[in-house]
Amino acid sequence: MAGAPTSSFAAVSHSLHRLRRMALNPFFSKRSVSAIEPLLISKIELLCQRFEDAIKTKEVIRLDAAYTALTMDIITHYAYGRSYNHLAEDDFKLSWKETIIAVAANGAFLRQFPWSLPIMKATPLSLLQKLNPQAASLVGWQRAVRGLIDDIILANREGKKAEGTIFQALLDSDLPQEEKSADRLQDEGQTLIGAGSETTAKALSIITFYLLQDKSKLQRLREELRSAMPTPNSQASWTTLEKLPYLVGLTHLRSLSNARLTLGCRPR
Repeated sequence: MAGAPTSSFAAVSHSLHRLRRMALNPFFSKRSVSAIEPLLISKIELLCQRFEDAIKTKEVIRLDAAYTALTMDIITHYAYGRSYNHLAEDDFKLSWKETIIAVAANGAFLRQFPWSLPIMKATPLSLLQKLNPQAASLVGWQRAVRGLIDDIILANREGKKAEGTIFQALLDSDLPQEEKSADRLQDEGQTLIGAGSETTAKALSIITFYLLQDKSKLQRLREELRSAMPTPNSQASWTTLEKLPYLVGLTHLRSLSNARLTLGCRPR
């Protein structure tokens, strides 16, 4: 499964998947998402500022890359306690989005030929880039994730806990010790970052497309958002926004944690 055979996502056994998933579930509850609302708002405000700057300079922005930068900065901070800061990049780190696409494409190959993964990992990255750029993107991403995981494990051993992060919680959990190995956590990190960035970013991109295509829906959404956010500088909590029926109906997302303010962060 996209080169992460020991992740929760790839677990075949129901009991094993349940074990791994139970350790992660508390971080994706409504209570946990509400607790990181200041983080979400701070990242969304950065994106809104980039949009406002682009309006002034008439810069063209790729919204799919911008949304991916937003979700990436949120999930990396939540998972590792260290944001990638893609929102600060001039192109919103477009190369990251291209990496995700390449990894997804290479995942189809790995599902049919899983024995090729150890070969890819053992191949020098410069050579792999020439032989198979998609595989090189996967391996490069895995190495980057591994670096973060190793840092967290080392800091944990030294008593420097990354409180409030997903991987610190996994290390402190009652999971069996083999479930806390660097290799296993690397796979978990890879799937969490991929799923936590591209999926929500894709949903936001599609929502934005249809809103811009049908201005009547966009206008209706803006009018509803004004009831909760009457001025351009207004902020609204998740508990307020989830009560807006049209917003919830448009998103069709299980969680509005990333989408709730992005769609109307600057109501006009």
